[in-house]
Amino acid sequence: MGALERDTATGRHIRPELLLLFGLIFPERSQFVRAYYEDVDDRRRRRAGEFEDELLNAARCSPEELIERIVKDERIGELFERAVQEALLAADERKRRALARAVVSGLLAGDTAAIDEAQFRIRAVTILEPAHLRILFALERPGEMQGRPIEQTAYTSIQLGQQTGVSTELLALLLAKLAAEGLISDVSSTVESRTGAGTPSWAITGFGRRVLGPLRRRDAVGAAHSSPAGGAAAPTRGRDDGEPR
Repeated sequence: MGALERDTATGRHIRPELLLLFGLIFPERSQFVRAYYEDVDDRRRRRAGEFEDELLNAARCSPEELIERIVKDERIGELFERAVQEALLAADERKRRALARAVVSGLLAGDTAAIDEAQFRIRAVTILEPAHLRILFALERPGEMQGRPIEQTAYTSIQLGQQTGVSTELLALLLAKLAAEGLISDVSSTVESRTGAGTPSWAITGFGRRVLGPLRRRDAVGAAHSSPAGGAAAPTRGRDDGEPR
């Protein structure tokens, strides 16, 4: 029986942090503090197991072969170590999946360029919060032009705010971070915006698509999405996420 199937606080959907707080308020209830640390261990084991499963499934090799490749190349070993550390801290299962896929992308290719990108993918996955993902998913949704679907649409900040419900002030910070990480870019110089010249029009980059691929929920793949009216069409490009759906 798995660790989370035991009668622990995590198994009963009680956050371990609440148990620790209770134990600090009531010192005589030391069992709550012990329960907290037990549940932290359970949670870390579960996350490590999920990361390992995803790593092996994506790499399509035996654990022995995987270990041999990690030990053989110091940069891949460093990549693996960082991904594991981040996976143990990630509450979102999608992040753990994306971190494992990033390691595999560098491990299987084995060349310097692939390892470099894998490092940046891990960094990008680590900084992404739910609000960042809402923006990326909004930018990726197919739109329409003259009644016909198009593969990529660029949106202004106003349109993204309407689509995601993010406040104007926060949206500016989120867009700046995504652009700094290379996940989105301002394509206003290459698209025609209906809101007038000089207005930034944001589009997801090829690198952004590769990062976003494994961050999709498994049960959401293939779901239809609607697009806000008035999006500015970016040049049409094929799918470039580099990840199995």
